[in-house]
Amino acid sequence: MTLVESEAELKNILSDEVDFFEQSVGSSWRLRDSPETYVAGLLKGIFGVRIRVNKFTVHKKLHQKNTPRKEVENVTEWCAVSTPERRIMRPWMEDYLSTMHK
Repeated sequence: MTLVESEAELKNILSDEVDFFEQSVGSSWRLRDSPETYVAGLLKGIFGVRIRVNKFTVHKKLHQKNTPRKEVENVTEWCAVSTPERRIMRPWMEDYLSTMHK
Protein backbone atom coordinates (compact mmCIF):
# COMPACT_ATOMS: atom_id res chain seq x y z
CA MET A 1 0.00 0.00 0.00
CA THR A 2 1.32 3.46 -0.89
CA LEU A 3 0.14 6.97 -0.18
CA VAL A 4 -1.11 9.09 -3.09
CA GLU A 5 1.16 12.10 -2.77
CA SER A 6 0.32 14.03 -5.94
CA GLU A 7 -2.41 16.59 -5.35
CA ALA A 8 -3.43 16.34 -9.02
CA GLU A 9 -3.82 12.56 -8.77
CA LEU A 10 -5.77 12.87 -5.51
CA LYS A 11 -8.05 15.47 -7.12
CA ASN A 12 -8.69 13.12 -10.07
CA ILE A 13 -9.56 10.27 -7.71
CA LEU A 14 -11.86 12.52 -5.67
CA SER A 15 -13.53 13.81 -8.82
CA ASP A 16 -14.19 10.26 -10.08
CA GLU A 17 -15.61 9.22 -6.70
CA VAL A 18 -17.86 12.30 -6.43
CA ASP A 19 -19.09 11.81 -10.00
CA PHE A 20 -19.84 8.14 -9.30
CA PHE A 21 -21.74 8.89 -6.09
CA GLU A 22 -23.68 11.86 -7.42
CA GLN A 23 -24.72 9.94 -10.52
CA SER A 24 -25.87 7.01 -8.37
CA VAL A 25 -28.27 9.28 -6.47
CA GLY A 26 -29.58 10.98 -9.60
CA SER A 27 -27.68 14.25 -9.11
CA SER A 28 -26.01 16.12 -11.95
CA TRP A 29 -23.61 17.94 -9.58
CA ARG A 30 -19.92 17.28 -10.19
CA LEU A 31 -16.83 18.29 -8.26
CA ARG A 32 -15.74 20.42 -11.22
CA ASP A 33 -18.80 22.61 -10.53
CA SER A 34 -17.25 23.73 -7.24
CA PRO A 35 -15.02 26.74 -6.65
CA GLU A 36 -11.31 25.87 -6.51
CA THR A 37 -11.12 27.14 -2.92
CA TYR A 38 -13.76 24.59 -1.89
CA VAL A 39 -11.94 21.76 -3.66
CA ALA A 40 -8.62 22.83 -2.13
CA GLY A 41 -10.22 22.67 1.32
CA LEU A 42 -11.52 19.17 0.64
CA LEU A 43 -8.11 18.00 -0.54
CA LYS A 44 -6.52 19.24 2.70
CA GLY A 45 -8.82 16.99 4.71
CA ILE A 46 -8.47 13.72 2.80
CA PHE A 47 -5.77 11.31 1.76
CA GLY A 48 -5.59 8.58 -0.83
CA VAL A 49 -3.93 5.20 -0.83
CA ARG A 50 -3.03 2.93 -3.68
CA ILE A 51 -3.38 -0.79 -3.01
CA ARG A 52 -1.82 -3.33 -5.34
CA VAL A 53 -4.03 -6.36 -5.79
CA ASN A 54 -2.10 -9.41 -6.88
CA LYS A 55 -5.03 -11.80 -6.99
CA PHE A 56 -8.76 -11.79 -6.51
CA THR A 57 -11.38 -14.44 -6.95
CA VAL A 58 -14.81 -13.75 -8.38
CA HIS A 59 -17.93 -15.86 -8.26
CA LYS A 60 -19.79 -15.20 -11.48
CA LYS A 61 -23.49 -15.15 -10.73
CA LEU A 62 -25.34 -12.48 -12.64
CA HIS A 63 -28.59 -14.16 -13.50
CA GLN A 64 -30.55 -13.90 -10.21
CA LYS A 65 -32.87 -16.57 -11.64
CA ASN A 66 -33.88 -14.35 -14.56
CA THR A 67 -34.74 -15.53 -18.02
CA PRO A 68 -31.88 -15.47 -20.54
CA ARG A 69 -33.50 -12.48 -22.26
CA LYS A 70 -33.72 -10.55 -18.98
CA GLU A 71 -30.07 -11.38 -18.21
CA VAL A 72 -29.02 -9.83 -21.51
CA GLU A 73 -31.15 -6.75 -20.82
CA ASN A 74 -29.66 -6.35 -17.32
CA VAL A 75 -26.06 -6.67 -18.46
CA THR A 76 -26.65 -4.37 -21.45
CA GLU A 77 -28.18 -1.70 -19.19
CA TRP A 78 -25.30 -2.10 -16.72
CA CYS A 79 -22.73 -1.59 -19.51
CA ALA A 80 -24.52 1.53 -20.75
CA VAL A 81 -23.70 3.52 -17.59
CA SER A 82 -20.18 4.94 -17.75
CA THR A 83 -18.32 5.22 -14.45
CA PRO A 84 -14.64 4.56 -13.74
CA GLU A 85 -15.51 1.23 -12.14
CA ARG A 86 -17.80 0.14 -14.94
CA ARG A 87 -15.28 1.13 -17.61
CA ILE A 88 -12.85 -1.28 -15.94
CA MET A 89 -15.41 -4.09 -15.66
CA ARG A 90 -17.06 -3.58 -19.06
CA PRO A 91 -14.80 -5.98 -21.04
CA TRP A 92 -15.67 -8.82 -18.65
CA MET A 93 -19.36 -7.99 -18.79
CA GLU A 94 -19.28 -7.87 -22.59
CA ASP A 95 -17.45 -11.20 -22.60
CA TYR A 96 -20.19 -12.58 -20.36
CA LEU A 97 -22.79 -11.34 -22.85
CA SER A 98 -20.97 -13.00 -25.74
CA THR A 99 -20.85 -16.37 -23.99
CA MET A 100 -24.28 -16.43 -22.38
CA HIS A 101 -26.22 -19.62 -22.90
CA LYS A 102 -24.05 -21.08 -25.62
